[in-house]
Amino acid sequence: MQANRIQMVVKEPLYMKIAEAILKFIKENHLKEGERLPSERALAEQCATSRNSVREALRVLEQEGFISVQTGRGIYVAKDTERDFIHMTLWEKNFKEILEAKYFLELGVVEKLCQTVTEEQLVLLEEPLLQMEEGARENVYLQEADFLFHKRIREFCENATLVQLVDNLSYTLADYGMRISGATPYWLATIPTHRELLEGIRSRDMERAGKACRQIFELDVEVFQ
Repeated sequence: MQANRIQMVVKEPLYMKIAEAILKFIKENHLKEGERLPSERALAEQCATSRNSVREALRVLEQEGFISVQTGRGIYVAKDTERDFIHMTLWEKNFKEILEAKYFLELGVVEKLCQTVTEEQLVLLEEPLLQMEEGARENVYLQEADFLFHKRIREFCENATLVQLVDNLSYTLADYGMRISGATPYWLATIPTHRELLEGIRSRDMERAGKACRQIFELDVEVFQ
């Protein structure tokens, strides 16, 4: 009898849960730019966790532009919070639904590209994929090359609205996904499927390219579950 395949366990880091809780606090209390948040110690007490975990959550939120940590003064809501309200909301949504929306949008782009792709565009798609494949041989996942590969696919459809929409979804997913412990093997596992996607586009075979898109989507879903 063949044994079932071992399933890797991917869990959301504690500091990400704390970061989401702080964002929810900002949203529900309608805090504006410049308003002060509870202290690090108070946040740790409210979240029933260590100050180290809170500190890491604050670091993430500051990098995202949601807050400003001012030494000796406190923690304040930053000017980017309102601008990134949609980004904040997406953190609280079902990531599978976001992935599914991104998948269907990209599938339409790939279908069009299978009909219109040029040799010059194929060369531009090959470049980041070769970088990904080279990194994979060293067991290194190159996120920027992966993002560039998909971004170029979207740009070649010449629909600026669609490009912006999917880019926003992709940035949210990529940023969140890279913080999930143990996700790198999953990302590396998608690279051969990226090659299959490109070869499907090259041969103008929508069935082949569409199947590769679906496989990438399914691997991504495994990470975010």
